[in-house]
Amino acid sequence: MMNNKSNLIFFLILLISVNAFSDDFFTTWIPMRDGEFLAADVYSPDTTQVFPVILIKTPYNKDWYQENGLPLQTEDYAFCIVDWRGFHGSSGANTDSVKYGEDGYDCVEWIAEQSWSNGVIGMWGISAVGQVQYQTAREHPPHLVCCVPIFAESKQYYQRYYLGGVLRKSYIETLELLGYDIDVFLEHPIYDNFWILIEYLTYYPQEIDVPMLLMAGSYDHHSHEYAIFEFFNDLHTIGGINGREHHKLIIGPWHHCHLGEEIQGQLSYPLAAGVPETNALNFFDYWLRGIPNGYDDLPTVRYYQMGTDEWIDADAWPLDDITPTSFYLHSDNVLSTEIPSNTCLPDSFYYDPRDPSPTIGGEPISYFLLHGPYDQRWLVENRDDAVLFTTAPLENNLTVDGAISAELYVSSDCLDTDFTVRLCDVYPDGRSMLVMDGIRRMRFRNSFAQEELMIPGEIYPVTIEIAHTALTFLQGHKIRICISSSNYPRFHLNLNNGGEMYVPGDTLIALNKIYHDEEHPSKLILPVRNTTGIDEEIVMENSQNIQIWNYPNPFNPTTTISFSVTQNSDFVTLEIYNIKGQKVKIFDCINCVDAKAMESLHHIIWNGTDENNQPVSSGIYFYRLKAGNDFSETKRMLLLK
Repeated sequence: MMNNKSNLIFFLILLISVNAFSDDFFTTWIPMRDGEFLAADVYSPDTTQVFPVILIKTPYNKDWYQENGLPLQTEDYAFCIVDWRGFHGSSGANTDSVKYGEDGYDCVEWIAEQSWSNGVIGMWGISAVGQVQYQTAREHPPHLVCCVPIFAESKQYYQRYYLGGVLRKSYIETLELLGYDIDVFLEHPIYDNFWILIEYLTYYPQEIDVPMLLMAGSYDHHSHEYAIFEFFNDLHTIGGINGREHHKLIIGPWHHCHLGEEIQGQLSYPLAAGVPETNALNFFDYWLRGIPNGYDDLPTVRYYQMGTDEWIDADAWPLDDITPTSFYLHSDNVLSTEIPSNTCLPDSFYYDPRDPSPTIGGEPISYFLLHGPYDQRWLVENRDDAVLFTTAPLENNLTVDGAISAELYVSSDCLDTDFTVRLCDVYPDGRSMLVMDGIRRMRFRNSFAQEELMIPGEIYPVTIEIAHTALTFLQGHKIRICISSSNYPRFHLNLNNGGEMYVPGDTLIALNKIYHDEEHPSKLILPVRNTTGIDEEIVMENSQNIQIWNYPNPFNPTTTISFSVTQNSDFVTLEIYNIKGQKVKIFDCINCVDAKAMESLHHIIWNGTDENNQPVSSGIYFYRLKAGNDFSETKRMLLLK
């Protein structure tokens, strides 16, 4: 049985903004089907009346709420907070997730029979307290109406513990500190039949049949893992019919340890404060109390756009209107949409495992590390083992929504090493604020299921998944990536010796190289939302007086832009912009459009060159047709060479 931990440790995982306090509770024990008993505290606004009940099943000690208060400020619900089997006040042994689901069923049905309950029950909780909701809902207790799992993955899987093939050191240490038995996961550092089986057994969206409000965080370590978003989408497609149309997802700018707070790391997100509590209460009011507040009519997804600080509604996540856009690495530490030439020489650095690049902010779930966006300049980017690539100041906002990755061409003089990428938003004052990071162990460059050591000096392609985010890089800011070979103690160190992992051994200093020429076009891939790249006034100016489109799209080497104008104008021009908002080419259409026949269909062929007739690079381009000073229309096209 797990011993009680200090309040500091509870803060680490409970991570909630508590503000409803009550001394009006009593402790009881809930019988399980196998004869064990779970310790429970019951909080009620008035024990002489019946209320809908919010169940919280926790491995982090129900007594924490006695000292710190309930997670939701409301007098409309009773709360029942239960210690997991084998934890704190509950009997039995720490067991598998199937038993936790059965225990959840027994708790729900026991609550439904109590004098202080009206038999309408929901669940709420963060992290493991959220995951147990999936396990409970899978058992279909008749009186469970809805759930609010926050920062909670739906399954066990390889990259939860070995992101990019590298052991998540600080995460593992936190789990051990909290009393979890994780030895079995440490015994399988390679993706093998164990992971295939456990992923199959712990993934069951088709068995969830109650409405769920999921919450995720842009700085939460689960945002790096596709499982939450995959699970949410599968709930809508193959989930139980009673809940399928009612699930919601909220993605905020939060870290796992700072749910619902305005301050995250060194940045402030003013419209994010209090949102989880407000939405959870509205969700519960709709489903548990039957209040017609319109919650079920809200959009399926709501996410916080960092940079512009606004909440945006969407039908799905990932978004549909996204174009993967490549920013290539160049010599002189330049990052741009231009494809590099063959004259670009590789960059190199020495990676010494005895002096690793430190973890400064980001996703790590550890009380002893910084969380969220932090300036990387002094402790990370100034090191000799950091290679930076930075864009010029953006001429216009660039909106990035979705999963980010980097495709690098690398070599090493060792048999194995790691490569890390930190993505940063560089402010006009010089701050280099961490957005997200990623890592890949080179022996797993092709597959997590098979180790393939490197041949020293040979060049290899490798993909590094960075994370999901929703961030607008503002005008005047720069986009930067910092490449190194460690991020410690977030990730375990690679000793570079090619031997058995995670055991003591010889430590080698690796000479690692990054290639960025025409044959080896290393690049950062950003999911750019379609409203970005040119001024808002350009994007938003639409008119029924103009019809315009292009074909083919995507195209190479030419595309035909067709248009008609129903409003007589003194002049008609066609302007083409790149993703940075820079004007690439202008067609003066006054000569190709007869003012007396403007409603006719007209065509202009663009061959992918600029004003100097020089070929432009692959990427997103915007074409804007202007008819006089009053009407314009803008569309997007993609040049793929």
